[in-house]
Amino acid sequence: MNKPSALFLIILAALALLAFYMGLFQLPATTIMTRFTALSAFFLLCVSLIIGPLVIFWPQRFVLLIEPRRAVGVAAFLFMSAHILLVLLNYFGGNIALVFSSINYLIAIPAVVIFLALTLTSLDIMVRFMGNSKWKMLHRLTYIAFTLVFIHFFLNASGLFLQAGKGLFVNLAELFMILFGGVA
Repeated sequence: MNKPSALFLIILAALALLAFYMGLFQLPATTIMTRFTALSAFFLLCVSLIIGPLVIFWPQRFVLLIEPRRAVGVAAFLFMSAHILLVLLNYFGGNIALVFSSINYLIAIPAVVIFLALTLTSLDIMVRFMGNSKWKMLHRLTYIAFTLVFIHFFLNASGLFLQAGKGLFVNLAELFMILFGGVA
């Protein structure tokens, strides 16, 4: 099996494990889906960012992951978009003005704008249209957007423990994502 195929299998397995884990808690379906899309987007974003250093430090082992890196980043944006839609509908009742009432969400807005620009320019034709140097400069904004998303995620994290039904559980998913985000 080649490395890109293995990468996608690992990603699918991780998302399936996350979905299974989220299903263990007695929470409303809207809460589970909102958290699942957030954690999935953050996980995919971390994976796409980790590929770069892997290729730099071990080019012979990981160079094949550069091409699917874009697909992972676009998938992260799709999960991010689903998360945003779920939050707008389920927590804000569709009232976009309420998003501006909390610093947690104000931090996320510039990140979403950056990721939208990155997703729209992720096609090869956009690289040719913009030129490689301008395209790279734009795509380096990923690190600023990731920092903003990481802060947003950290501020909105449920904490080390999760109250679900009558039980109190260690929040392994969010704990892992915070550690993974720190590595990315």
